[in-house]
Amino acid sequence: MRDAILNRVSTRSYNKQQLSGEEVKRINNILVKSKSIKSPFDHQFKFKFRFNDSKSQDGKKIGTYGVLRHVPGFISGVCENDFESLVDYGFVFERIVLLLTKENFDTCWLGGTFKRKIYEMKLDKNQIVPAISPVGYRAQKRTMVDKFIRKAAESDNRKIFGTLFKDYNSFEPLSDTLENPIMQCLELVRKGPSASNKQPWRAFLNEDEVLFYLKRTQRYPSDNFPYDIQALDIGIALSNFTVGLEYLGFKYSYYKDNKAKEIDFLDYVLTVKIYN
Repeated sequence: MRDAILNRVSTRSYNKQQLSGEEVKRINNILVKSKSIKSPFDHQFKFKFRFNDSKSQDGKKIGTYGVLRHVPGFISGVCENDFESLVDYGFVFERIVLLLTKENFDTCWLGGTFKRKIYEMKLDKNQIVPAISPVGYRAQKRTMVDKFIRKAAESDNRKIFGTLFKDYNSFEPLSDTLENPIMQCLELVRKGPSASNKQPWRAFLNEDEVLFYLKRTQRYPSDNFPYDIQALDIGIALSNFTVGLEYLGFKYSYYKDNKAKEIDFLDYVLTVKIYN
């Protein structure tokens, strides 16, 4: 899973190859296994694969405003429209994306650039489909739209390590000394995807604990957007961080610290306690 974080790229241009029955079976097996993933706030979700074709049984043609090309199918899920549920959806969905990457499928997080009405016709009042992902194999060449989006979002760029991660007591920037195992895990957070590459996660190291905060982007994506999209990003951050802990053999737990420091312009989310 760690290598999947390092190797994965968002793919918007797909080849015209249709997925075989065996490939769909592999995808569905991953979605079934996702039910056993323990999320930070203990929510569970049901995910589904659909062919991107209204002519196929149980398929639907999903509009993506021209962002994607030649997509054979999508995965999606449903969650309650509240902050903790959205964090957990981001956590579990990122794990699914990484498992698909391990199986050599290409993917792309989509939070705001797909037509939700196809899904929302069947949802309860407080339910939402916060994000979906295409699944397939990348084309040899990116489309002009793909190139434009990557350039506009500066998709290959990441904020400086010490800007994102600091000491909890001194607020001094942490050094990206990768000999330190916790720094290795934080680097996996830094490598993660986020909506418009805003990278809103902030983490503070306090001995054997890491406190995660959210640095919100004001008025993003808009005041009338239907849900808190940056809650997904914090879920992705927690997912990648714990992938690193698991890879290195650490045990860990989550808890909500009611006495966590109030830090200007940041919202406290959750603490990860690490055990040797």
